[in-house]
Amino acid sequence: MDGLDLQPAGYGTTRGVGRAPGPYTAEVGRFRPLLYTVEEAAELLRISRAHLYEYILSGRIRSLKRGRSRRIPPSALEEFVTDLMAEQRDPTAGTWG
Repeated sequence: MDGLDLQPAGYGTTRGVGRAPGPYTAEVGRFRPLLYTVEEAAELLRISRAHLYEYILSGRIRSLKRGRSRRIPPSALEEFVTDLMAEQRDPTAGTWG
């Protein structure tokens, strides 16, 4: 998705304000993570951890589990937001509901 900033608040910025310019943040010389923790993903979506786990368990958000750790790829968050937007769109009127 163009324009979706998949970084938790303050990640890649010096004062926690503003957007990082892309996968590489020149301000601190760090790359954007390839996988997010549940806490980071919940913060990005502005939902609770409990709601995020509900979406994961229902299959609406893809995730990876390695041992006791669960991680979410940025593409899974983008797909989820795209799906939410499609659900909100009224196909007959061509407007948002």
